[in-house]
Amino acid sequence: MPLKARLQLAAALALLVGATTLHADMHAAPEGHQAPQDGHAAAQAESAPGGEQREVTVEDLHAFVAAEAAVAEIQHNYSAMIEEAAGAEEAEVLTDTAHALMVEAVEDAGLPVAVYNTIAHAAANNPEVATFLADLRD
Repeated sequence: MPLKARLQLAAALALLVGATTLHADMHAAPEGHQAPQDGHAAAQAESAPGGEQREVTVEDLHAFVAAEAAVAEIQHNYSAMIEEAAGAEEAEVLTDTAHALMVEAVEDAGLPVAVYNTIAHAAANNPEVATFLADLRD
C-alpha cells in the first residue's frame, strides 16, 4: 500500500463511522450554549462490547473537543513519520502506533471510541452539531 494511502488510513481510523445523528439534552448544555436539537438529532452510540446503546450527552461533547485536539496532534505528528517511512512495513507499524495512541487519547478523554465516532460523524453531517462543537472550542 502506498505511503500516501497509509496516511489517509491513519486519518480515517480516527473517524470510523458510527451513528449518523446526535442527541444532547438542551437542559444540560453549558451556560451560553444550546445543544443541537433538530428533529434528526435523536440517536445513540454503541458504548459496550455487547452492543448496548446510550445517548450522547453534553459532557460527551466537551470530552470530544478535548479528544479531538489530542487526535489531531497525533495525526500531525505521525503523518510526517509515515510519509518518511523507509518502507511499507515501517509505515504500517507507525500507522498501528498512531491508531493505538488515538484510541488511547479518546478513551483518556472519557469517551468510548464509538461515541467519539458518532459525534465526529454527526459533526460532519449536521451543521447544527458542527456549530455547537465550534462554540465549545472557542
